[in-house]
Amino acid sequence: MKMTSRMGMIAVCAAMATGCAAEMADDMAETDAPDQEVAETSAALVTSGGGTWYNGQAPLTLKPSSTHICFLTGFNGNFHSSINWAEVYDDGTNWMMEGNPAAGQRQSVSARCVPKTMNGHPLAVNGTYYWGSGSPATPMGPAGNRVCFVNLFWGAMSGSQYAKAYISGGNWYLSGNGVGASATCITGAAGLYTSASVSGNPNSNGLTWLQSDANWACGLTYAGGNFAGYYDDISVIDVSSWQSWQLKATSSHTSVYGGAACFR
Repeated sequence: MKMTSRMGMIAVCAAMATGCAAEMADDMAETDAPDQEVAETSAALVTSGGGTWYNGQAPLTLKPSSTHICFLTGFNGNFHSSINWAEVYDDGTNWMMEGNPAAGQRQSVSARCVPKTMNGHPLAVNGTYYWGSGSPATPMGPAGNRVCFVNLFWGAMSGSQYAKAYISGGNWYLSGNGVGASATCITGAAGLYTSASVSGNPNSNGLTWLQSDANWACGLTYAGGNFAGYYDDISVIDVSSWQSWQLKATSSHTSVYGGAACFR
C-alpha cells in the first residue's frame, strides 16, 4: 500500500482550510507486478481506450499521456476507511488507474480515454486541482470550453460524504463533505453537458441517459453516499451498441449517488 503525493496534497489543503490547485507531481512507488495493457473500446464511440482496475492488481496502464487524456468513469466497493481511494492519474508518461479498498473487501475502478485530437479539434489538460475536507471550495477556472472531472475520491464514504466538481457563476469548483478529492480539467471542449444527480437505493437503481451521440465522451463529476460493499456502485456507462452514454447508481445498503459531465 502506498500513499501518493496527491493525497498528501489533499491532507495539506484540509489542514490549511484552503482550496488548492497544483500541477501533478507524482512520486510513484515501484511494483514488482507488470503493468497491464487495456483493450480498445468500440470504435462506435469517440473514446479510445480505457478499462477497469480490480483490487489485487498492480496500477493499470491506460494510454500515453502524450497522445490521450483519461478520466474516471466509476467505482464500487467498501469505502468505510480513511485510506480508501479510487484514482486516475498521469504519472508523467502514461495515464494510470488504481484503488485501495477496505481490508478484505473487493473494489473496482473504471476509466475511459480520449485522443488529444477529438472530433477534429485539439484537447489539453488545463490543470489539476485538489480539495480537502473542511476546506472552502477550490476554484478551477472558467467553464467556457473546459470540462472538469473528479479523478480521485479519497476517504470514508458511509452516508453524507461526497466530492463534486460543479459549475457556479460560469466557473468550475471542486468541493464536498468529509472526503478528499482531486479534479482534472480539459480545455478545447466544443460542447458541454452536465447531468442532474442520480441515486440508487436497495430497492431500485438510479439511471439516466446522458448523450445519444458517438461524438461525445462522458466522465464522473460527483459521487457520494454509503459505499459499504462491492455492489455499491456509481458508473458512467458507454453503450457502444447504441452509441450512447448512461449514468447509473446502484446500492445494496442505503443509498449512493453521483453526477457526470459530457463533452465533444
